[in-house]
Amino acid sequence: METPEKSSKKINVNWTTSAEDFDKLSEQSKSFCPLLYYHSTIDTIGNQKLCCIATPPPDSIKVSHSTNSIQEWWNSDYLKKSRKMLNNNSYPIECIECKEKDAIGIPSFRSQKVDAIRNNEQLRTYIYNQAVKAIKNNFSTPSPAPINFDIKFGNLCNLKCRMCDYMSSSQILKEIISNPELEEFSRAKIDEHDLEGNELRTIAEDKNFNFRYFEKENFVQSFESVLDNTVFLKFTGGEPLLISNLFKVLKKLIDKKLASDIELHIITNATKVTKEMIEDYFIHFKKVSLSISLDGYKDNYEYVRYPARWKVIENALELVKKYSDTIILDFSITFQTYTIISMIKQYEFMSKYAIEGDLNENGTHPSYVNTPTYLDIKLLPNAVKDKLIDIYKSSDIINRLPKGFKKDWTNKIKYLSYRNKKEDDLVAIKQFVRYTNSLDKVRNQKFKDSCPQEWELLKEYFNDQ
Repeated sequence: METPEKSSKKINVNWTTSAEDFDKLSEQSKSFCPLLYYHSTIDTIGNQKLCCIATPPPDSIKVSHSTNSIQEWWNSDYLKKSRKMLNNNSYPIECIECKEKDAIGIPSFRSQKVDAIRNNEQLRTYIYNQAVKAIKNNFSTPSPAPINFDIKFGNLCNLKCRMCDYMSSSQILKEIISNPELEEFSRAKIDEHDLEGNELRTIAEDKNFNFRYFEKENFVQSFESVLDNTVFLKFTGGEPLLISNLFKVLKKLIDKKLASDIELHIITNATKVTKEMIEDYFIHFKKVSLSISLDGYKDNYEYVRYPARWKVIENALELVKKYSDTIILDFSITFQTYTIISMIKQYEFMSKYAIEGDLNENGTHPSYVNTPTYLDIKLLPNAVKDKLIDIYKSSDIINRLPKGFKKDWTNKIKYLSYRNKKEDDLVAIKQFVRYTNSLDKVRNQKFKDSCPQEWELLKEYFNDQ
């Protein structure tokens, strides 16, 4: 897949930097992260973060903080300190996920970006220039703001995916409010709530939760002030295609004649994609890529990404495929306990749509779910992981997948090689069983019926309860 890091868009630089020079820069520190010199993430409540997988800093400058909040964040003391740490073989606590993957030799988000950027002459030159000058200037970059944004316009969503949480799904939030027994499984506790009709108005105000931060004038002004220099825009959610403000932003970019110079990347569950969206908005951008969130296959998919329907996702993929000359199709997937075997058929299904040579060559770069911990496949009982490794190695489907897809499974096997301590071997699976049974009761679902292969592998742990 052609990602923003492989863009042919001209970035304003006066010379070119060789891949070798970029390698020297990135190899000076095992933790060097290019993202901190061109990218920023804005989460569902307006926190500015280092990237999409980093946790928010304790004192994040929210984008609704002021009309200049994005620039204030970009060369803040926190960001300069983070650049310095990552340039000196160290990781901020917010970067724990990449630190753990780097330690065991699995491609991390950080290392994937290093590899992708080194092959883009213009972007690697831009980042090299930013980084070299920042290192000489107390890690303050010459640019006043990032050129790449990953923006989550709130948590509005129509699905309740089992590996998700209410911070990214309004439906999960409503489900927890209606079923307080599920709150113990939330990553953040709900302290207070106030419902008006069917819409949540306020939640945990003491924690500054505001899923509609993007409507505040401070954010609007701050964001619009950096749009002229923006090169890459990524939107996730929640479900971004449900957000009317997203289309207001796209329309503004089209009207201002900026869209033709911007690469657009949207991660979507694809249940709401339409021909009109594609033709009225997406095709006006320099490049557009749609990453379809997909987890599981058929009944397993419908169980995990409840209440999605498999036929809807098939129809959406066929629609997007018709625009293959203008839209790059990709998949956003997770490695997690509910799909540990069904994912084999999922990969076979995805390979039908992997028409881009790069996707076949490099794979999907799946996310490894590690929060909540009971969905982290490396924390499954050691005996289960050994069985899984045997299943994967002997699978005819996996063995005939395109090169890049096979690479995903090679890394998954490496991830499963982690050994639990004896006293910890059953901790995660017991939590998984409790969570599964609780959610099945609320949703009137049955793990045994919807995920028969996973059930066979794990049923002894359910029978023990």
